[in-house]
Amino acid sequence: MHAGQESKARRGEMFKRLPVGYFLDPMGKVALHPDQRVREAIQLVFLKFRERWSARQVFLWFRDHDIELPANAIRGTGLVWKVPTQALVRDILVNPFYAGAYVWGRRPVEAILVDGQLKKRQTAYRRAENCRVFIRDHHEGYIDWATYEENQRIMRRNSVNWQGDESMTAIRVGQGLLVGLLRCGHCGRKLHVRYWGARGTHARYLCKGEFADGGRYCIGFGSASVDRRLSKEVLQVISPLGVDASLRALEELSVGDAAQRIALISKLEQLEYEARKAFEQYDSVDARNRLAAGELERRWNEKLEKIARTKQKLSELNEKRYALSSEEEAHSERWAITFPLSGKVNNVPPN
Repeated sequence: MHAGQESKARRGEMFKRLPVGYFLDPMGKVALHPDQRVREAIQLVFLKFRERWSARQVFLWFRDHDIELPANAIRGTGLVWKVPTQALVRDILVNPFYAGAYVWGRRPVEAILVDGQLKKRQTAYRRAENCRVFIRDHHEGYIDWATYEENQRIMRRNSVNWQGDESMTAIRVGQGLLVGLLRCGHCGRKLHVRYWGARGTHARYLCKGEFADGGRYCIGFGSASVDRRLSKEVLQVISPLGVDASLRALEELSVGDAAQRIALISKLEQLEYEARKAFEQYDSVDARNRLAAGELERRWNEKLEKIARTKQKLSELNEKRYALSSEEEAHSERWAITFPLSGKVNNVPPN
């Protein structure tokens, strides 16, 4: 039986359940889901990851904007729409199937001896290329393989449990601006940070040197003067770009609202279809059958309430305004030239 499953898998035809966003066409081939709302929702996950560079931040965006994602039902073959969990977002981002690759044996089962008895357990996930069956370009993907690999590198780099590049470190609590970035000028070791003070937020950079082996610390100094000098240099560099960065930030907010608006419009279209269908069922039932008529009327009213809430969200979203006119952008640029971050007044261009 296992040999037959593996033989089928090597042909790329072994499926227990297709990931959300795919279905089998009448010829038995894997294809993108025919529902446009489903496709747009899956594409939005990858789009938001490229904007926010973190699976958790993608999850927070969907949660904060109350945007639903499709998920396979626990029972049955249908899809359910729900505000995603962080696990659902991560499963979509790490699944190579969405990059057009077929993988089988990603979590192989191994037998171990426990108290004299053989027990089976699943091992950790393997990289797609190291699985027993790996077929690239097996089907149409939502992203290409190069994008998938880059996404995985970003997610591994974000993980505190992954031994990554020492130049990339996690941001921690405290006032030190250069945590994880400085190295000792004497021995080349990375400087650690120690916090002290009443609130434990004042930073001191320290090179341990040979202290762990019974020797002495190499160097140590407070962060106040170093961080102050760094802040001054950074402000001098970024001050000419401040207004441009602000305008780009407004543009990104507008793009985010556009994505939310498209998702809500798709949801509204589906709800209106379901409401019409619920009304037709209610309208066709015999009014004397009160039990059936009452339940169908409840379902119809439930769809109408969801439509009203979705329309309200769209209305609130349309009231927001992030885009600046050309006159407002020109005024902002003149203001930046007049009052830069350094506090000095430069020459003001004529109106």
